[in-house]
Amino acid sequence: MRRYFQYGKTFKECIPTQGHADLRAMLIFGNGVLCMMDGIDANVRSHGDFLVFFMRINLIAWYRFTTLVLKEVCIRLKIKFSLQKYLEAYKRINKALQDYLEKLEKIDIEAYKKETEEYNRVIAAFDQAKNNKDLNKILLDTFEKMNYYKPWNGDFDEHMSNKNATLIFK
Repeated sequence: MRRYFQYGKTFKECIPTQGHADLRAMLIFGNGVLCMMDGIDANVRSHGDFLVFFMRINLIAWYRFTTLVLKEVCIRLKIKFSLQKYLEAYKRINKALQDYLEKLEKIDIEAYKKETEEYNRVIAAFDQAKNNKDLNKILLDTFEKMNYYKPWNGDFDEHMSNKNATLIFK
């Protein structure tokens, strides 16, 4: 609030983030004091029993403290930026893989197999063609069978010899 009223900053600029070194230090110090008090309490109440000590200690606070210290060390040693880039890159890769997996899950495998079998039959028929006439007939039959649109009407050679005829592509 002081920064807003005294320095005329916007509310967005006044909200502390992890980019503020003083905030990070305060969080580490506060969490460190919590962990120190927690450790002393667990030690006193456990009376030297190791199992009771770990049952009484606040593991989540200790984990948070360790995480904060490691992040601060990485920031101070300039390790943070390269690690952060890698983490963000892995997040983007993970998101792309998730999207791709969702698309793969939507694929109808049986329809894909039938379509692939049809294409394999067409390729086998192309291999059987002995000349251009046979290949032309196989292509036209394939167009009819697979309901492909032809940009001409009737016989292709007659259509192309007509000076007024046009090919219409859709």
